[in-house]
Amino acid sequence: MSTTISLAGRLPVLADLIAALAINDLRVEENASGIHRFHLDGRSTRYTEVTVAETFDVRMFSLAAPEDVELAIRIAECAASIMKIGEADAEMAGVIPVGELREVYDASWVESQAQSGVRVIRALIAEGRGPIQMPGPVRGFCVGPRVLAEVTGEDEHVRMWDAIRAVQWLRVRTAGMFVAGEKATKLAVWLGDEVVFPPVAYAALSVEQETILIKAEHVPALAGARWRQLDEVQGHIADCGGDWPAVFEAARAFATKLTD
Repeated sequence: MSTTISLAGRLPVLADLIAALAINDLRVEENASGIHRFHLDGRSTRYTEVTVAETFDVRMFSLAAPEDVELAIRIAECAASIMKIGEADAEMAGVIPVGELREVYDASWVESQAQSGVRVIRALIAEGRGPIQMPGPVRGFCVGPRVLAEVTGEDEHVRMWDAIRAVQWLRVRTAGMFVAGEKATKLAVWLGDEVVFPPVAYAALSVEQETILIKAEHVPALAGARWRQLDEVQGHIADCGGDWPAVFEAARAFATKLTD
């Protein structure tokens, strides 16, 4: 689920917008499709997409934190000022003055949208359509029965925001991921160092010149006490240090090949 604010015009220079925002912890990345993803370092739960084409579009995603919605509104306001545009096409409200965006997407709207997002996820999981992975500024966040049980309560949407942030802003690199085989199977490389182990089907382990492949489901047991569950699927693995050769040897029992 997403909500878009559109301005009828093309922004001349994106750098001018970023400068006008003047936000110290703002981060901007461009993906392969030419869409720019804005987020706030250490605060965002979802990224905010900005598309510069025949129209200037700002897109917010389900379970965007209050800070992300505030960012989206500021982006639209600053862009409208630069483009000298007085109206915006606000999804769910229609064409309105830019100055009224904050009235449409106020705190109650942010809260209701987040509550709705959790309800939708619960329904999908109940139908057996999980785990559900939500893209984030740093890494995806995986939701399933375990995560939903942990956030249960009247403030479950707030707990969900906190859970997402805890995964996004863990300052540990995510293990390198690759796609292999005719079925484009995802695998991650685990070399014994500290990593966040991502949602993949296989893990490739290596010692010196030897590499073995195991199913990812065996990684938590092999990591043992070094594994800390982050969400439904991902885990934080502490550095194995001098124990890595022993872990590698234990993994031989689960050695396998890609099945296409």
